[in-house]
Amino acid sequence: RAKTTKANAEREASEYLSGIREKVEGQANKPTPRKRRDAEQEIVSLRTQNAANEELLNIKTADADDLYRQLQEAKRKDDVRDKAFAMVTDMMTAFPDEFDALLAKARQKKNGGYRPFVKSNHSGKDGK
Repeated sequence: RAKTTKANAEREASEYLSGIREKVEGQANKPTPRKRRDAEQEIVSLRTQNAANEELLNIKTADADDLYRQLQEAKRKDDVRDKAFAMVTDMMTAFPDEFDALLAKARQKKNGGYRPFVKSNHSGKDGK
């Protein structure tokens, strides 16, 4: 199945590149306008298209850079999560009872029901 998918992707990429090559060659073989005015209009049009394409390329390059930066940040976060998961798994394996008790306390605190025990010196007497 993987070989089939790879072969299909290679075939589609080859067809895509062939299509691009044909378009480029078709434009390269296009006759040059004989009249000066037509040639000047075509030059202006091509320069305008070229400037627009350069701007589009700049935008796409900036977008690609931004996406790459986001991907790297996501990978870093995944690495941190993986390390934390491994650490918690190790603790659960080594100290299952203690881990369960600690987890119960954490959940209770999160829900607002956990109050740490504080030893009081107050005996109920006036102390005078």
